[in-house]
Amino acid sequence: MMCWFDVTCDAYTSLIWFMQLCFCCLN
Repeated sequence: MMCWFDVTCDAYTSLIWFMQLCFCCLN
């Protein structure tokens, strides 16, 4: 799975993606 989230998608889904992948994105 790629480490990104679609900010153009609905805010709820975007937040879920970020919260789940932040450890990867920010690591």
